[in-house]
Parts: sequence; C-alpha cells; structure tokens
Amino acid sequence: MAPRELRVEQIVLMRSMFAAKNIRGQRDRLLEFQVQLRQQTYPIEEVVSGLAEVRFEGLKVASLYLTFCLRKATEKGARLAPDPSFSDWHQLFGAVKAAQRLPARPTTQTEAYARIQAALYAVKLLQEHVLPRCMDGLPTANVQAAGSSSSIEGVCGLLGSACTVVNLAINHVDLPSPPSLFF
Repeated sequence: MAPRELRVEQIVLMRSMFAAKNIRGQRDRLLEFQVQLRQQTYPIEEVVSGLAEVRFEGLKVASLYLTFCLRKATEKGARLAPDPSFSDWHQLFGAVKAAQRLPARPTTQTEAYARIQAALYAVKLLQEHVLPRCMDGLPTANVQAAGSSSSIEGVCGLLGSACTVVNLAINHVDLPSPPSLFF
C-alpha cells in the first residue's frame, strides 16, 4: 500500500506547529536571560552569546519554517499582503501591531495564512531590530562601573519588549486544526 500523500494544508499546519514550538523555546531562553541579568548571576558575555544563538540559530529556524509555509500557501494560490520592508522597523512593527486585529481563531485559510505572515513579521522584528539592540546594549553595560544597574535595566526592558514580540508571534502562529479550516 502506497503512503498517503500530504496535502499542502497539512504540510503548512505541521510546519507552523514546528515554528510555534521553536518560538516558544526561544521565548523561554529570552525570559531566562532577562532574569539572569536582573539577578546578575550570569556573565554578560554569556548572555550576549546566548542572545546571538537565539537570533542567528533559534529564530532563524522559525523564520525558515514560516517562510516555507507562506511559500506553499502562495504556490496554492493564496494572496498575501505585501511584505513590509524588513529594514524599516517602524513599518515592520506596524505590520505586527495591525495583525492583532486578526480574529483570535481564524475561520478561513486566508486568515490562517495572514496569521502565519504576522508571525514571520514578529520573528523578523526580533531578528533584525530588537535583539541586535539588546546585544549592542550589553557590552556598554559591562564596561560601566560594576553594580551600575541603569544600563542593565535598559537591556532588561528591551528583553521585555522582545518577549512581548515573541508572544505576539506565538499567538499568531498557534493555528487551530479543525477539519473545516485546513482539510
């Protein structure tokens, strides 16, 4: 008996679930770094290294999964909103915020694909803008006098913003899987 071939919708749903799992793991790491910085229990160099891993390895995987989902959706004929410029963080942040108006539970494939696209925007906002600012702020925090908490608190605030954006990505990529939506 030949194995059953997966439909595009099933592939998109599985990949979006993989992306959601990956993004949750990166959120947990960001929260851990935030706590470690506040408690000053971790060498700053290790936090910078960890943030680089989240940015260049962890979120890259999520970005690839989400990009694959959108590519499959467009191959199937889905019409997606034009991509904002990933280099303009104001435009990217606006796209992420605008996506909050999407229904909490998508009822159509179009809404589900729009949510995947919003999750990709949130991941790109983290990769290209929020995490680099955190990483840039940490070396200056290390150079400042020992015990100076103003720079560390600033970076912790940025990490809080990063966690908020990650939560937006998770909310957008957590798709329901009722038979009526995807199959």
